[in-house]
Amino acid sequence: MMLCPTDHDLARLVDGALSWEETERSREHLARCAHCRDREDALRMLIDDVKAAVPAPVDVRAHARAVMGRLDRPLVEGAHPPRAWWWMTATAAAVLLVVGYRGLHQRSATDAWQARGGHVAPAIGRDVGVQPYAVQGGLQPLESGSTIDAATPLTAGFRNLGQTPAFLLLFAVDAHRVVHWISPSYTRPEEDPVSTRLPVSTSERVLDETVVLEDVSPGPLRVIAVITSSPAHVSDVESLAGTDLSASRLTSGLPGAEVRETTVDVRDARGAR
Repeated sequence: MMLCPTDHDLARLVDGALSWEETERSREHLARCAHCRDREDALRMLIDDVKAAVPAPVDVRAHARAVMGRLDRPLVEGAHPPRAWWWMTATAAAVLLVVGYRGLHQRSATDAWQARGGHVAPAIGRDVGVQPYAVQGGLQPLESGSTIDAATPLTAGFRNLGQTPAFLLLFAVDAHRVVHWISPSYTRPEEDPVSTRLPVSTSERVLDETVVLEDVSPGPLRVIAVITSSPAHVSDVESLAGTDLSASRLTSGLPGAEVRETTVDVRDARGAR
């Protein structure tokens, strides 16, 4: 059963920043959880209020002319305004002129406020989804808080709704910070395999690799997917082995990467965690 999303995850859902799989799981949860539906509705109302344009009912050009007129008047009458007053008035006039310029260029022929700014390419996380699976009589989705045995085979499924292939580094970090590779396969230190290619696919596809982690420590196991738009290598992660391997640390070495993490509990053969 999926836990209630955090405020951060809910904001990403409203913003459309979750992957396809994450969005589907969140929608299924919202359909069952009235509390989270109320949270989502409140968040959407707040965002709509912030986005709503509230143009000030003022003739910016006329107001700027009036301010400039007050600046010129003391010079005509032979008096000089106090320096502090002159500075504040000139600053106000400059701000009004800038606001006026922006206002004129942000309105269309219908006098409606328009959003401005260049085109921004969507983040790779919006196009590519990766779902880790435990292979237990079929594919069982791994979610944070799940419990698995140390000998449970692991794999993952993916969708790529983008226009070009993406690339995946999929690994797990156990309680002793040991890195266990799921995809690509990595068994010899002298090798440095390239990340797994994720072709464009509108339906879910399962990776070729199914791995049983060797000598994995009982306790929390972080299953981490690093998705990139260009090929990466195992060494990009192995060079950080022994550290916390946080999302910020991974993205600093792989700019533009999307990092997903699922933390599960591992039991040993006796059932202890």
